[in-house]
Amino acid sequence: MEKSIFIFSIILSSLLCSFAFANEYEDWLQNLNVPIWVRNTFQKSALNKKYVYIFRINPMYLRGDFNGDNKPDVAILVKEKSSKKFGIIVIHFGSNDYFVLGAGEKIGNGGDNFHWMTNWAVKRKEEFGQKADDKPSPHLKAESIYVEKAESASGIIHWNGTTYSWYQQGD
Repeated sequence: MEKSIFIFSIILSSLLCSFAFANEYEDWLQNLNVPIWVRNTFQKSALNKKYVYIFRINPMYLRGDFNGDNKPDVAILVKEKSSKKFGIIVIHFGSNDYFVLGAGEKIGNGGDNFHWMTNWAVKRKEEFGQKADDKPSPHLKAESIYVEKAESASGIIHWNGTTYSWYQQGD
């Protein structure tokens, strides 16, 4: 009996330590990989009350001039806490402007949950291609965010001058 209690307490202690380590590891990842100005904006705008950072895709965030103001903006993958839906938050440098794409907020064919996304990248203005139906692509004002489900569909999220829009790249 004493031996079983001893073994149980060792197992329970190791489980509790692993949960504590997981939280410390998540904090360490956040501090190491998310720029301080993004973390500050996240807190000042109270985004941290509704969303958590997700580090399941590499790179962990994208940096580009997404709104065309010649300042580095950041796009970071998040999960909405209550719905558990994935999405991207774009934060414009030098302002408190942020935009939620997915994570419960629908954007074009990307929908309101980016759980399907496996890859993402920054696309330069000149890298914007036409989609399969040969309709002309929209005029880009800045760099854009390329999102993809590997070997399936892809889209471009771009700034239209006032907000972000979806352009279906391929199925």
